[in-house]
Amino acid sequence: MLLRRILTGSAIALSLAALGGFLFLRSIGLFSSDPVFQTQNGAIDGYDTVAYFTQSEAVRGAPDITHDFGGATWHFSSDEHRKLFAASPEQYLPRYGGYCAYAISQNYTAHSDPESWNIEDGKLYLNFDPKVADQWKAERSKLIPAANQNWPDVLGTP
Repeated sequence: MLLRRILTGSAIALSLAALGGFLFLRSIGLFSSDPVFQTQNGAIDGYDTVAYFTQSEAVRGAPDITHDFGGATWHFSSDEHRKLFAASPEQYLPRYGGYCAYAISQNYTAHSDPESWNIEDGKLYLNFDPKVADQWKAERSKLIPAANQNWPDVLGTP
């Protein structure tokens, strides 16, 4: 009887710990099912996706210059950038919904840091942090095919 209570209590505690762990990992971008990485600031944390291409830098978008696309609100630093995006979003969208490209290549999702980026063959790749971005750049010839194969199945949606 005592052993059954201990085992039942242990099973409940383990289940709660697993749930808590899952919710934590989801909060940092793992096990996510949203097709676009977004925070309360919008897609890719409110950064202007067009600026990576036109200014070669990460630029925060303005809260009042937006365009809704792909289930997310995208922010831009100028109305010109908003118009460029609206006319041709596929040209400016980050690969893999803006999630960390390295994580996608390893078959999971992780949030990205908009300051950790690179453009390869006209495509924008975001990564978790500068260290991961350096690893991505060094190994991109093998990581890009792996990420392409994993995306979008890694979201859990075909």
